[in-house]
Amino acid sequence: MPQSQLIPDTYLVSLANSYSLERHKRRTGRAADLERAILDVGEVNDVLLGDITVYEVKSDDVSLINAVRADLGVLFVECKGQIHLRTHRIGSVQPTPLEFLRR
Repeated sequence: MPQSQLIPDTYLVSLANSYSLERHKRRTGRAADLERAILDVGEVNDVLLGDITVYEVKSDDVSLINAVRADLGVLFVECKGQIHLRTHRIGSVQPTPLEFLRR
């Protein structure tokens, strides 16, 4: 994804199957900081991965993001960004912004 489409200091975190967000917060050792930084939490049922918790976090605290990444219960951490799909109208193409990986 181009740098211009990234949302600064905002990440999507996916936890392993049946790994709770509360356990994740405790294992990072930064539960209070993480609680303040979380913007949204959702549950996803993936055919291969099972029931996973996905959350969006906004923080410029590199040590917090590194603690999140270091937790073995985290499947992946990715930068959040926006993608643009092109919708065709008669004689024109207009970009439509969509939030990336949003529910």
